Formats: sequence, structure tokens, C-alpha cells
Amino acid sequence: MSNPDFITSNFPIINAGETSKRLAQILPDIATWQQSLRNVPGIVLSRWEWKRFNGDDFEICGIPHETGMYQMCDQNRNLRYTLFYNQNTNIWYQGDWYGLRFLALYHHAASCQAHYNFATKCLAIPVKQRWPELYERALVLASGQLPTYQGNWLLYQNVSEEVAYQLSQKLNVKYEEALICA
Repeated sequence: MSNPDFITSNFPIINAGETSKRLAQILPDIATWQQSLRNVPGIVLSRWEWKRFNGDDFEICGIPHETGMYQMCDQNRNLRYTLFYNQNTNIWYQGDWYGLRFLALYHHAASCQAHYNFATKCLAIPVKQRWPELYERALVLASGQLPTYQGNWLLYQNVSEEVAYQLSQKLNVKYEEALICA
């Protein structure tokens, strides 16, 4: 049996405030986040088979030349890496899968959206527009729970309006009130 006095005297707990709000405040906007991703130099394009993400799925393509998310496959079409290519800078980026998919949607001017229910403090995001892991972390910290699925939506519970709005702005997501989380 543990002694609560022993724990509090030997392991002081520091109140850091509401970490979801603090994280939402310090996270960069989507363009700055992209720049922080790991660059993957020296890719010999002709050595690989390529599949390009079309917004829903991956399609076989030739040598990548357009900005977007790609799968790099060996000659047997076995997946090796999923990467993001920026044609303006000629840089390949590596990151979390959902983050790269979100980045591809962002660069193709997809209308990403988030619906917030003020009464229930629930944020709903389309499953196919799941946010980069770093931004999703702030949503999960708000309640300490992973999102739940409701049809084609991810529901994040107990998210403050401030956090939901701030992250939506940083990710260039259309933010609106809705009753999806009712």
C-alpha cells in the first residue's frame, strides 16, 4: 500500500496548466510545420516505382514531378516509404502518415473542415482529413481520450473552443459550429 504523503513529499507534482491549450499555442502553422519535417535527400527517382495519392487512394504514376504524397515501391511494387514531395523546392519530406496525407490535401486546396459543438465541447473531423499527429496530440490531451468514430467522422471529446479554433486556424481548416457531436 502506498503512502500519499510519501509520494507528494518525494515526487512533487507541478501543475503545468491545461497542456492542450499550451500545446495549441506553441504549435506552428501548417507551412512552418512542413519545413520542420525530415528532408530525405538523394532519392534516385528512376530506381523506384511510384504511386501518387489522388485524395482517396494511391495510383501508379511515372516519375514524380507534382507536389503531393507518394509511395516509393521496389520493382515488385512492395512499399518502401511514404513521402511528400514539394515541386517548388524539389524537397522530399518524411513524416507521420496522417500528417503527410493532410499536407497533400492542403497543397491541393482541398476544403478541409472541422465541426465544433459548443454545448458538448466536441470537435468532429472527417476521417479522411485526420490531422497531423502533432496537432491531434493537443486534442487528445484535452480529454485524455483517443477519438471515437461516428460514421466518417472522428470525434474528440472535451476540447475547449479555444483549442479547437486555434488549431483549425493553424491548419487552414474551415471551422464551423455543428451538431455532429450531439
